Amino acid sequence: MSQSAYLRAEREKSLSNSIRVASETTHIGANTLTKLAEQKEQLQSMDSRLDSTNESVTRSNRLIRGMKSFGGNVANFFTGPKHHKSKTVEIKVDPSQPVSLSTSILPTSQTTEDKQLDILGGLIDTLKMQAQEMNRELNIHNQIIGHLELQVVDTTDRIKKSTREIKNIT
Repeated sequence: MSQSAYLRAEREKSLSNSIRVASETTHIGANTLTKLAEQKEQLQSMDSRLDSTNESVTRSNRLIRGMKSFGGNVANFFTGPKHHKSKTVEIKVDPSQPVSLSTSILPTSQTTEDKQLDILGGLIDTLKMQAQEMNRELNIHNQIIGHLELQVVDTTDRIKKSTREIKNIT
C-alpha cells in the first residue's frame, strides 16, 4: 500500500470515528434537553406549591389575628381575606431562535471524504444548537430557582412570625 493510500485510509477512518463520536454526543445532548425540560416542570410545580403554602400562611395569620383579640376579629371582618401577593418571575425566552436537531441532506456527487466532512459539519451544527438550547433552559432554571429562593425566605419569615404570635396567645 502506498503512502498516500495509507494516509487516505487513515483520514477516512479518523473521519468515521469523529462522525460516530459526534453522533453519540448529539444523542446525549437530546437526552440532556429532555431531562432539562422535565426538571423545569418540577421547578414550576415547586413554585406553584410554594404559592399555595403562602396562601395557607395568609389564612393562618388571619385566624391568629382573630384569636388574639376582639380588635383583631373586627379588623378581619372589615378587611376581608387578604391574599399574599407573590412575586412573579418573568421568564424571557427568545422565540426568534428556533432549535433544529436535524442534519442536512448531502448531495450525491461528492467524494466520500467530502460527504463525511459534510456529515460531521452537520453534526457539529446540531451540537451547537443543542448547546444554545441547553443554555436557554438553564437560564430559565436559574430564574425559577432565584424566585423560589426569595419565596422560601419570605414564607419562612412569615411562618416564624405566625409561630411567635401563636406562642404569645397561649
